[in-house]
Amino acid sequence: MTTAPDDPTGPRADGADIPYRAIFWLSTASFAAAANFRVVDTMLPAIGESFGVSAAQASIVVAAYAVTFGVLQLLYGQLGDRYGRLWVATVAAGFAGFAGIACAFAPSLTMLTILRAVAGGMAAGIVPTALAFIGDTVHFDHRQAMLARFALGTTTGQIFGQSVGGVLTNYLGWRYTFGCLAGLFTIAAFALVFEARKRQRTRPAKPLRLISGTAATLGLLRRRNIRVVLALLFFEAAFGMGTFTFVATHLREEFGLGYDHIGALITLNALGALFYFTCAPYLLRRIGQIGIVLTGGALLGLSYAGAVVSGSWYPFVAIIFANGMGLYMLHNTMQTYATQMAPDMRGPGMSLFAATLFLSQTVGVLLTGFLYAHYGATPAFLLAAVILPVLGIVMRMRIKGKAMQAAA
Repeated sequence: MTTAPDDPTGPRADGADIPYRAIFWLSTASFAAAANFRVVDTMLPAIGESFGVSAAQASIVVAAYAVTFGVLQLLYGQLGDRYGRLWVATVAAGFAGFAGIACAFAPSLTMLTILRAVAGGMAAGIVPTALAFIGDTVHFDHRQAMLARFALGTTTGQIFGQSVGGVLTNYLGWRYTFGCLAGLFTIAAFALVFEARKRQRTRPAKPLRLISGTAATLGLLRRRNIRVVLALLFFEAAFGMGTFTFVATHLREEFGLGYDHIGALITLNALGALFYFTCAPYLLRRIGQIGIVLTGGALLGLSYAGAVVSGSWYPFVAIIFANGMGLYMLHNTMQTYATQMAPDMRGPGMSLFAATLFLSQTVGVLLTGFLYAHYGATPAFLLAAVILPVLGIVMRMRIKGKAMQAAA
């Protein structure tokens, strides 16, 4: 498929043409998508009560969103190539907003499940097209800092869904909570319309072919540098993001904390990520990407080891903060190289990256859940404490080697 870039002039090395407003609204839309991904975790009991079922039965609405959100990532890269990154993200955010409003009025669990699947399928179009757009329009020298700004929306959205989402559900109800997130999708979509019109692109001559295009996307796995990046991403998402899901459960079962205290502590993870994003330009100048991945891996290892040996919940203030900072030191670097792993097929490449990210988290949750259920928190956290520092070392070697530097 022959395509024209969203910005035909190409990104400038001095960073004068960075589309700050577009990235801000893409980050806002990614916040809503990530919050929708996690918000149902805390509202399952309320949904179950509304429809007269157990929380376990109501959990089908979580799976419905997660499956379409993960699988349909593979399609949006092709749509972005065909119709333009910003236009696809705009339409996806708009329809995700409509689906969210419909969820707020769902008359039955079955209808809510269907609408959540639609919402997940629409929200799936935001992250991969946004990453590809940043790769198209921001020069590599400035890309990691801009990706850090964008990732701030996704990160805070996940934490918002887990912590603040429960508070909103408690005081407003789950229907109003869905409505609030739908409103955020809609606002971002309207703002992105104006940004997309500024960057109108000509359409390629060839028609969109989803089946052959999906095969071409999966065909990218034949490239060694892409396999390397996705393999590293798998371990980061599975053991960094997936394992962290059980920190709240550990705090509840080990120390008997209330949900309000747990929500406040979990929010520190986002603050750690925010601290890194704020300092990212400075850290890149001082220690570079190699120093960032080594430090990130070390912080993650220390945080999970600390969770094992801690005899009270007080050290978790530092543990969770350091975990968030370390995780996004690794992930931000991973995103930067992912935008460059297939510059000739950046949209499909970022779709493959995003799908791997969310499916790997699912694998991590299942694996950690098995270990936690059968052997407790110690082996689950120790496994992450060993793997993640090693991952930082491997990333350091790959950054200096050919696999991740091939295109960059």
